[in-house]
Amino acid sequence: MGAVATQALAEVSYGPLGLSLMKAGKPAAQALQALLITDDRRKMRQVAMMDAQGRVATHTGSHCMADAGMKAARVSPCRPI
Repeated sequence: MGAVATQALAEVSYGPLGLSLMKAGKPAAQALQALLITDDRRKMRQVAMMDAQGRVATHTGSHCMADAGMKAARVSPCRPI
């Protein structure tokens, strides 16, 4: 299946919805894009997803606080705490 983490102006539905999309076979990047495309507040979101194959997708919206950022590598998303 995978994992989903969200912060900044968190949208908690990203967790179960993202997991459901990945369980249905979508890679992390496609699952994340499916969530963002319908979210009017995507510019304020920060989210990281990793699917069962270790593929990572991240998003830091342009309206997140100045210190928001993300680095990602295969199998190892890294986000600030």
